[in-house]
Amino acid sequence: MSTVLEDYLNTAQAADVIGCSDAHVRYMLINKLMKGKKVSGRTWMVHRREAEKIAGTEHTVGRPRRRDQ
Repeated sequence: MSTVLEDYLNTAQAADVIGCSDAHVRYMLINKLMKGKKVSGRTWMVHRREAEKIAGTEHTVGRPRRRDQ
């Protein structure tokens, strides 16, 4: 049985799960692209399931393709 705190990750731990930087995790939290709780100052906590959900989605990277005319 896990405790409540074990279910939550800080931004660095969430970044490891997702595969991005902790700055990008903070960006997603601030812009409400990801759910989390701000506990003090700059410290955010993310539920492990939320990080795993974001990690499981497919993201497009780079510039959009040009439409053929």
